[in-house]
Parts: sequence; C-alpha cells; structure tokens
Amino acid sequence: DLRSVYCVYLTQDLNISQYIDYCNERDITHIKFMERTELLTWLQGVSTESSYIVSPTSATETASGAETVQDKQNEASASVSQADPRLNLIYENEIALVDHNTVLRGYKPVDFSNLTKVCQDSIMLHFKNKQQQSKSKSRVEKISVSSSRNRDPIILISPSASSLLNMFNAKEFLENGRFDPNTGSGTPASNIQMISHHTKRMGTLRFVVTDSIERFTKDEHWDRVVAVFTTGQAWQFKPYKWSDPYELFQKTKGFCLIYDNENIPGEVKNWNVETLNINRNRRFKDQEVHEHLWGEIERWMEKRGWGNK
Repeated sequence: DLRSVYCVYLTQDLNISQYIDYCNERDITHIKFMERTELLTWLQGVSTESSYIVSPTSATETASGAETVQDKQNEASASVSQADPRLNLIYENEIALVDHNTVLRGYKPVDFSNLTKVCQDSIMLHFKNKQQQSKSKSRVEKISVSSSRNRDPIILISPSASSLLNMFNAKEFLENGRFDPNTGSGTPASNIQMISHHTKRMGTLRFVVTDSIERFTKDEHWDRVVAVFTTGQAWQFKPYKWSDPYELFQKTKGFCLIYDNENIPGEVKNWNVETLNINRNRRFKDQEVHEHLWGEIERWMEKRGWGNK
C-alpha cells in the first residue's frame, strides 16, 4: 500500500533490521529486501522501470491498476522463485538481525506507571523509616553524651610505680600547682580523689582523679574521661574500653609527665600524647607546667561540648 511505499522512502538510510523495527513500531507492512531495494532505486530516480510499478495509460487501466500491480508482483515473485529457488527460500526465512539496542525495544506499548507505587511502597518508605530510626538513635546518643557530661569529668593517671604523677601527689599538683617528687611510697588511702578547678568559660568544675577503672561499669564513665596520663607502657590500657593507644588518644587528651632532663619514652612519640617537662629541683616552675596542663585540658573539653547546656 501507499504507507509501505512512503515508509520505504523515509527509511532509505536504515539497514534492513532497523527498517523492520521501524515498521513494526508503527504497524506498517514491511516489504522484502529485494523489493525494497528495487523500489528505492525507482523512488530515487536511478531507474525508470520496475517490475513492481505499473503506470496506467488509460482510465480502464487506472481502475484496474491495483489488480494489475498485484498480478505483476505475483508474476515477479514467481519468476524470482523459478529463477533461483534457493535465493527465494533464503528470503522467505529471513531473520531480522538484532543488537543490544533493538533487542530491548518492544513492539507493544507498556504502561510502567504502576512501578512508581511499587517503588514508593517497597523502597522509599523503607528508606524513610531507616532515616527516622537513625535520627532517633542519634538524638538518644546526643542526650546520653550530654547527660554524662553534666557529671564530674574524670582524669586517669598511670598505676605504674615509675609514674611521676600518682595518687599521693596528684591532688596537690592538679589543684595547687605544686609537684612533690618525694611522695609515692606506701599505699594511698584511696585510689579515687576529688579535686576542684576553676575554668574561664565553664566555671568551677569538680574532677575525679583515679588510677583504677574498677568502678567503670557503664559507658557513660568512659564518656566522662577527659585526660589520661601515661608513662609509655601499653599494659596500662589493656583493661580500658579503648585498649589501643592510637584509638584511646583520639577519644581522650593524652599526657606524659617526665623530668626535663629525661628522654621521651619511645612509644609515647608514636601516640597522640603531649609531653610535660617538669624540673627536678626548681619548684617555682611547677606553676608554669600546671597552667599549661589545664589550658590544654580546658581547650579539649570545650571542643567536645563540655560546658554546653
């Protein structure tokens, strides 16, 4: 029909596979390869005659033109079949070639709008619920941390016998800035001491100083740890919540108190620990170390939200 002829002209630049797909998508009858080729040469003016085209010369011929064309086509097909049966068989069993693009193109229009609701129900709602759970968990964690930081912050010191800061002299040094190197023999009355310190921004705070974590039964105890003193001995951290010193000193502020004429312990150099040098004999220099120590602790606490309501 005329649509098929017009379609051949429009798709003259397409290969046979693309031409067949084009016709199928638009419900147009496609013609065979040889017929299409001969028709194109006639439409392009390359040839003036075609066995499939009949030009009527009279009104009678015009009236019976369709039948004549059909008869001519049948005759041409018969002649092709008689001339080369094998070629005709190939054309009859012609299979359109497909590639990764054409194989995904269907011949029927399909409405996929229902997939929007499926996606909304099975994916988006699940994602939103997960986000709400995450936000709720985050709020609970923030409330928990905030609650723990309304309590007394904790300073951990090393239980090692070689530690310059111990349960005998910690209170005097941390509160008053006086270091007593002659204490440390015997057994302290308690392994927990309470000290007070006045800060510029957070006011006067009470700190818990201890060399033991036996009473650390909850996570909120570790949330309250603001500083850890070490001598560079890793065994000190084994019972801690963060036994790896690299992780520990990311969670807390680390210090190592040594005499100013001593070498820094090798392990301490690899950790995120600040070294405090104290003089053996000149006690008037203790106050300088004391002020520097508290300045570092206060800055660390402020960065992590201590003092915020």
